[in-house]
Amino acid sequence: YLRCGHMTLSYTIRKAMLKKWGVPLSRCALSFTAYNPFVITKYTGVDPDISASTYNPAQDNGRLPRTKNYTFSLTVDF
Repeated sequence: YLRCGHMTLSYTIRKAMLKKWGVPLSRCALSFTAYNPFVITKYTGVDPDISASTYNPAQDNGRLPRTKNYTFSLTVDF
């Protein structure tokens, strides 16, 4: 399986562009972060990361899948 655990995309607007637009900022940056955004698998259970304990090796206990979290941020300097 293929799991994406953490992904961040960010962009910083150039100071010259801010000046051209007439925005009184010295810096402006945008970013988007995703935690556990996707899993590519043929596994039919809830999560392909199953327990490997000594008592129940490789037993899928039907636990909830990992939560997906998304964060958007804006950073500005005056």
